[in-house]
Order: sequence, then structure tokens, then C-alpha cells
Amino acid sequence: MALDLAHINDISRGLRGLCLGRVYLKEDCDTGDTTIKVGDDQSAALGGLDIPGSQFFRNNSLAAVLVEPNADDVPGTAGIDHSESVTLAEPSGCPLHLTADAAVAAGYTVVAGAYIALADPPAVCDGLRIIVKDFTEDGVAPEEKFLPGIFVTWQGTEYPSTQITAYSERMTFLIRYAILEEDGVDNRATLLTGLEQLTNLIAEDNYLGGTVHESNVLRVVPCWRQDSQRRGQVVNAEGRQILWADIVISTARTVGWDKVSVA
Repeated sequence: MALDLAHINDISRGLRGLCLGRVYLKEDCDTGDTTIKVGDDQSAALGGLDIPGSQFFRNNSLAAVLVEPNADDVPGTAGIDHSESVTLAEPSGCPLHLTADAAVAAGYTVVAGAYIALADPPAVCDGLRIIVKDFTEDGVAPEEKFLPGIFVTWQGTEYPSTQITAYSERMTFLIRYAILEEDGVDNRATLLTGLEQLTNLIAEDNYLGGTVHESNVLRVVPCWRQDSQRRGQVVNAEGRQILWADIVISTARTVGWDKVSVA
């Protein structure tokens, strides 16, 4: 097997999924299946440690929705090709995959971006968009169609020494949650409400949708904190201010290394 380091894109996608109240499938789910494969099976890797994908739903909600998005993959029904409601069996311990109480009625494919989501997600998930550029770098606000939204980025990796047969990846990620200022409301309170919900969604799953072996919310920083390096005002073309806050996540993965002689 080849060495498999730097899982940046997978983890970023897992974080975006949790913020939207969903976990992405790792293998296709066919009509008639009851197992929904959301975990990362590392059994083929030397000393590989499986990564459970079920924790987001454990002791949380067993009412879920399986979704096959269409090419647009936008919030709401316009981005869905087909979907169905499922009831999950309560995960015992923290199994690799999820189990539905009844066979699924349609097929769901990884290539299409299929996912399983909370049937009743927090309000922050409704209409949340993905921001593709860090607007704090140049002060250019995202278009209104991307707000409220999240910007997810990797902030670096450390490889501390562990053992001769494995690498340890210690990665830091940032989730920037942004909203557009509205007249006549307490915008800071609105930001904080959504921020609390996002932080709780991320903390619900230490495996971040089956992408890491461990994770931890390190800190949450609002744009108005005096010592924040990201502090400053960003406005759109109409002069409306963008408010945001950062959630910093620490993650870790262990990767087997198979070049040690046993002779």
C-alpha cells in the first residue's frame, strides 16, 4: 500500500457537512440495503484504525433523511435529485456505519455526493451556503447569495513523532461563519445564535463525519474581539456590513507506514 498522508480535502468536506447537519456516504447505498456506510474502513491499511461515521447521530437523533443531490447541490429541494426519510437504529458504542430500521427504497451514490442528514436540523443549517474565498484577506465581501455562509480552510499540519510504524497527523482547521447585517435587529445576537448551533454540531461528532480519529473545538473568536488578527470591517456593494466569527478545530489522524523491516 502507498503512504496516505494529508487528508485536508476530506476533513474540510466533513466539516462543511456537519455545519449543514449531514454526514457524507463513503460507499454507495443500494436499493434494499439497511447499512448506510458512513465510516472509513481502514482494515486494508497496515495497522489502520477504522474511523466511525455514526457518532453524529448517536444519542442525538434517529430521524434522518437520505439524500442524492443533483448537479446544482444548492440548499432546499432544488438541489435534490431524490431523497427519503429513514429511521436509524441507535448505534451501540460507536460503530463504523449506520443501520436503518427498514430497507432503503432507492439508491444513493458517492459520486453524486450522497449524504444522510438530520431530519430536523438546527435553524442555522437552513439556507447556509459555502463561501469559497476568504473575504478577510482583501476586504471584498461575498455576494449576498452566499450569506449566511461558512468558509472552511486548513491552517496547517504537524507530524509529531509517534512510533516507527505510523505517522500522526495533527491538523488545524478554521470555520468562518458570516452573516449579512440586517436593519432593526441585534446582528451580534443573530451571529451568536448561529455560531452556538454550528459549534454544537461540530462538537457532536469527534470523528467529523468519519474523517478523523479525534477532534476538538479549540476556540471561537468573533470579528469584534480587540486582539483578533481578523478584526476589521467588511461591507458589500450596498454598504451593508458583514459580521463573522471563527471556529478553530484541532484534528488528528494516524496513518500506517509499512517500510519497517521485520527480518
